[in-house]
Amino acid sequence: MRRKTHYVIQPGHLWGSIAELARTQDGELPHTLQKGFDCISTR
Repeated sequence: MRRKTHYVIQPGHLWGSIAELARTQDGELPHTLQKGFDCISTR
């Protein structure tokens, strides 16, 4: 399975980046989350 499936997660969609946006209450958080969810749903 590992050889057949290949995912690329953009750095802005990694947990550390999301947590930092939440911690600083950045207004881009909802947009970043939506972009991440869109990437997941199209794969």
